[in-house]
Amino acid sequence: MKKLLNILALSAVALAAFSCNDAEYGVSEEIEAFFVESFDATGIAGLPLLVTDDGATAELTVSLTKKTRTGASFRLVVDQAVLDQYNKENNMVYSVLDEAYYDLGGEITIEPDAYSALPVQIGISPVPNELSGSLLAIPVRLEKVSGDADVTSTTSTYVIVVNTILRSTLPMFNGRPDLTVVWPEGTWTTTEYTFEGKFQIALPYDRDRVFFKNQVDGDDASVNFILTRWEDPQTAPHSGRYDHDGIQYLGRGRTHFNPGEDDAFYIKPDVWQHYAITFDGSTATMYVNGRNAATNTYASGTTTFQHSGWFIQGDDATNHWYGAKIIVTELRIWRTCRTAEQITNNINNTGTPNADLVAYWRLNKESYNEAEGYFEDLSGNGVLLKTSNTTNITWIEDIESTATSTPWP
Repeated sequence: MKKLLNILALSAVALAAFSCNDAEYGVSEEIEAFFVESFDATGIAGLPLLVTDDGATAELTVSLTKKTRTGASFRLVVDQAVLDQYNKENNMVYSVLDEAYYDLGGEITIEPDAYSALPVQIGISPVPNELSGSLLAIPVRLEKVSGDADVTSTTSTYVIVVNTILRSTLPMFNGRPDLTVVWPEGTWTTTEYTFEGKFQIALPYDRDRVFFKNQVDGDDASVNFILTRWEDPQTAPHSGRYDHDGIQYLGRGRTHFNPGEDDAFYIKPDVWQHYAITFDGSTATMYVNGRNAATNTYASGTTTFQHSGWFIQGDDATNHWYGAKIIVTELRIWRTCRTAEQITNNINNTGTPNADLVAYWRLNKESYNEAEGYFEDLSGNGVLLKTSNTTNITWIEDIESTATSTPWP
């Protein structure tokens, strides 16, 4: 709604500029400058920008609600308050990128009889390895230099989210990974939650392979039960799809739903993919690579997590993981129902500390305690992730967080 109101307000002023020739110029009405790109999102807009080894360039376009006879000039300034507001609106923990790694460009000039300036280019240098994986951003605010056009208060700020490439040594599990969550207090209870993870798996698939599962002692599956698993379809619907290539969600009362019909929502062999399940207390939503794949409603109430795990034994006694090869990273549990934008922006990494982040396992070699067979929790909450499959791990070096596919060793 905020986005719509901003657009309507500025559109009304802009449309008035075409009512007569004299009204093209700001003689008596206020003239305001804004970022054209700010209409792309509500509140303070954000543009995720991947910074490679060659750096990156972002562009912003400044426009006016009306022409002026004299022209106008502006400049970009970095404003921590803008980022603070963005973090608050999106429940994130971005930090300002050091000024040594970006150039905001020069003065932005709108010539007389023009509505817009040429796009200003913000150059970003390659980010050093020690900053890779950090949540970084450039929060800019438009500032007036000269002329009779003022800066609008609603669409004159912008946050450029800087996505960096994280290089990691990650585990390939041969067979079932058996990653079990060790809750420090034994259990954890919440009304909302999100669990998400990123993986690459090889053929063949089999049913009842678990993505994430949760059970509670004495629970009859009516309240706290969660099971997300490889299941349907039992037979591939057409060429290019596979048996059991859909991850199914079972919630309270073992009520389940599958992804939508789009083939993009189903598991692909030998490529990286990201799955997330959100729950707001009564509605569960599945996201595949940041896209809403399906949703379903359940009885409202809290959920207790106790016997929780990733890529573990399924719903029956048969081990369906024989012959499996899977690389796993970026497993997270949140105490909030994450939005589609939050999920999409943080598929490859997220920042810490974050009060909403309950547990975060990157599953790289640096966070693995080989002697004890567990991965450390990067959230700072001490939620360990243990594996019983310690003898069947192959470490693959130098995997980039932006890779679409990793060669099997």
